[in-house]
Amino acid sequence: MKKQIICFLSIFFLIALPAVKGYAEVKEVKVIDVETGDVVKTAPSTDYYSNELKKAIQSMKGITVKINPLPKKGYLVLIQPVMPFKVENKWFNGIVSEGMIVYSKEDDPRLILFTDENKPLFFEINYSPENLIKTLGVEQP
Repeated sequence: MKKQIICFLSIFFLIALPAVKGYAEVKEVKVIDVETGDVVKTAPSTDYYSNELKKAIQSMKGITVKINPLPKKGYLVLIQPVMPFKVENKWFNGIVSEGMIVYSKEDDPRLILFTDENKPLFFEINYSPENLIKTLGVEQP
């Protein structure tokens, strides 16, 4: 009887723990160097980062019309909010489970959101990501 209980508990934990781990997946913030494509900083996502992404979204001015909307130097700040949220405005209508803020000293900041089909959409924003960059402890590009 003890062997059956131990066997049952072992199987239960082998099945249940990966499911719990997947459910409680830690959301992250990643800073990616545009020039190299390297991740230069990673941090767990918090309400602060989620709110910064929301501020950037609320400051949207329109869709980017540049052929190449990424700067030659700078950072992409990938933010996975603690909880996905819905955005409805004249440029984007969907659930945001991650977004990217494009930061460069040479160019205006931009926002990248992804459609349900994972297609990136680039937006002009009236948001300054300098405090976000400082909070993450990344050197200015």
